[in-house]
Amino acid sequence: MFKYMPANMKSKCLIVILFCISFNGLAVQNSPPKSVVEKINASVNKVMKPVTEAVESLVFYSFKIGGNSIPFVLVWLIVAALFFTIYFKFINVSGFNHAVKLVAGKYDNLEGEKKKEAG
Repeated sequence: MFKYMPANMKSKCLIVILFCISFNGLAVQNSPPKSVVEKINASVNKVMKPVTEAVESLVFYSFKIGGNSIPFVLVWLIVAALFFTIYFKFINVSGFNHAVKLVAGKYDNLEGEKKKEAG
């Protein structure tokens, strides 16, 4: 597993593995015996649950505009789409015809080779 990894990547990977194993004891003690993987999953879930709930409450936060509830993630996606459309000089509009031709296969025979007939 570690044969092709750089040295600093190996140490980081080992630290993560040791971190996960060290939280193995945080699993609920009253439940029936679990496998090692289930214990690791439970301890990681216990540690990460507050983080994911905080991120979820931020990303999916909704605010009201004119009686309508608008999620923050929708506004973020619209702003990003407008920014990249302007930054790349409307390539999504100006290159649409080229994209349709490319998908249709108009540029498959650029080398001047004859297509082989089936049969």
